[in-house]
Amino acid sequence: MGDQEEEVDAEADEQQVVIPEIWKFADPESTDGGAVGPGPQIGKIVKYLNEKEEEELLEELKKTNPETGQSLLMWATLQQKFVLVEWLVKKAARSAFVFDDKELGVYDKFVEKRKEREQEEKERLEALEENGEPEDPEEEKETPPPIHELVIAEYADDEGSNPYKIRAIGELGIYQGQRNAITNTKTGLGQSLYPNGDCYIGQYSDNKRQGIGCYWWASSGEIYIGNWMDNHRHASGRMLHPDGGKYYGLWKMDEKCGKGRFTYPTGDTYSGDWVAGKRSGQGTYTVAADMSVFSGAFHTDNFVTGEWRLSGGVRYYGAFDQFKPVGKGVFLHRFGQEGAFTQDGIYTNGEWQPFEIKRATDSSPSFSLSVQGKDLSLSATPDLKISLMTLIRVANFRPFEDWVKKIETPSSIPGGYHVNSLKVSSVEWVPGTKILRSVTVKVSAFTDNQVRHPSPTSFVFAEDNAVLVPVLRCNGEEVAIFLKRPVPSAGDLDASVLIDVTMSAGGELRSDYLDSLNTIGINVTSGNVVKLSKISSGETRFAEPHSLCSAFEVLFFTQEVTPDFFSTLNDRLAGLTPHGGLWRFAAGDLEDFSSKTPVTSSYSACHLVKKAVEAGTLPSATSEKMRPPTPPPPVPEPRPELPDVLPEEQALEMPKEAEDED
Repeated sequence: MGDQEEEVDAEADEQQVVIPEIWKFADPESTDGGAVGPGPQIGKIVKYLNEKEEEELLEELKKTNPETGQSLLMWATLQQKFVLVEWLVKKAARSAFVFDDKELGVYDKFVEKRKEREQEEKERLEALEENGEPEDPEEEKETPPPIHELVIAEYADDEGSNPYKIRAIGELGIYQGQRNAITNTKTGLGQSLYPNGDCYIGQYSDNKRQGIGCYWWASSGEIYIGNWMDNHRHASGRMLHPDGGKYYGLWKMDEKCGKGRFTYPTGDTYSGDWVAGKRSGQGTYTVAADMSVFSGAFHTDNFVTGEWRLSGGVRYYGAFDQFKPVGKGVFLHRFGQEGAFTQDGIYTNGEWQPFEIKRATDSSPSFSLSVQGKDLSLSATPDLKISLMTLIRVANFRPFEDWVKKIETPSSIPGGYHVNSLKVSSVEWVPGTKILRSVTVKVSAFTDNQVRHPSPTSFVFAEDNAVLVPVLRCNGEEVAIFLKRPVPSAGDLDASVLIDVTMSAGGELRSDYLDSLNTIGINVTSGNVVKLSKISSGETRFAEPHSLCSAFEVLFFTQEVTPDFFSTLNDRLAGLTPHGGLWRFAAGDLEDFSSKTPVTSSYSACHLVKKAVEAGTLPSATSEKMRPPTPPPPVPEPRPELPDVLPEEQALEMPKEAEDED
């Protein structure tokens, strides 16, 4: 019995797995005694591989994990070791993916033959041009044999060569990995070399990149490591650009969307919200050259309002355009120091025009404003606690600015209208943003005879409001899109409303709902809607989410969509969660919707559409017909452009009177 045990032990010693040196660093817990130490040693892996010559490096990369069979790149991808993945791909390019040498030989043969065919065609056209003979499109040209036949012929003498597999490699590329035992689709861990040279390694589900994976764009050298859904970059992930720019954050269907941080090649950084691949929402942009900071609201890559922190304890609060201050604002000097003071003013054509200098205080912020040729102080009522930044936003709010211009000449108003006090009593924001929707200002004024003006003392300033009636059509069928409560509360009936939007003075449509629809391909803009009428909002029994004033526009949008889009519309809408899911998109019959909605404004808008349909005045389409989608490999997001930042020296220019006053 003892002899048999000794024989078994001897066989076990002979079959003991030899762990490659590289895996002792990657997975030290699997080594005997744990001599290397706990956790992956990424620095030691890079140092170990960096000391190898090119051929030795490739041999090391081919050494798989003895227990899992994974390559080093597969392991690093699944563990999301970003630094190691990026180093491996930049160092070894395609070789880091460790494809089978024989299949690579076939793949490269196709690449070679295609280049030869392209060169032959180029030489033929050049010869015609040299001889002055234009190409005759009706002339019959000799058709060369298909490239796959040429490649198959070269492998005809190789034992075990499979012509069908050779052709598949040339036309589809290479796939090595797990498959579904029943459907034979790519499912599980695998890696692909695509016909265009791009490579992917990671998780698959039913032939789609799904889960964690790394994609390398061969032509540009860009690298993405992170989560995938239906072949798209989705959820969290990191993108590395060849110029050194990198992004880490959230994605939605191949676009940056949500919280994320982008580091530019210059060292500048942006950290904050992204929408549809652009800086939009609250964020902070830091300029590496002078460490100045722009913090506040961004819209489609443009810094629009917020705080500009400069060196020396100087800060500026106001509105911006392309990172340059515009309109009314405030400089705060000696921030956080004793003797801090502010200077109100306005930027006109890039020139700073200073107003009053005041000692800084947080208790009752105010802002100097020129109204009817005199300086007034814009502040808040005692019951409203707002910041200096909010007051500046009110001063730059377009409807308020238009009103100030309208009353610029008191004599132009019957009886005269002389304003002597402005107090902000309430503000309303676009949900989830720092964009003003409406402002209420208490105005104290008197007539030419120094009598208190009898007109209302409170004014509501708001951008034009509108409700949108979007209708999608396909092969004679049509549905409308509206908003619906996920769980209607008591008394809300069906709790369905039309989409609420605002219209800027320039005609731009704004709404988080429109931004959400844009992510699935429904792009509603001011240029592809029809204005039906402006009607009174009346008394609404259920006001949310509408915040309408005395009147609102009714906008109509319609588009012919593809059958696939039409049949999956409800699934696409179900994936959208505007305003945190308080409202959900739904699609249905417009007539049925109008008979059930508890909101008067929605009912009135539907009634207008119905009358226009009966009169035959509505167009069959307000937007171009939707084109069928094509499923190419994912195109890497371009690095966002660097802003043209205003030099700090210009911002620090301050009249000498400011220092003298201090």
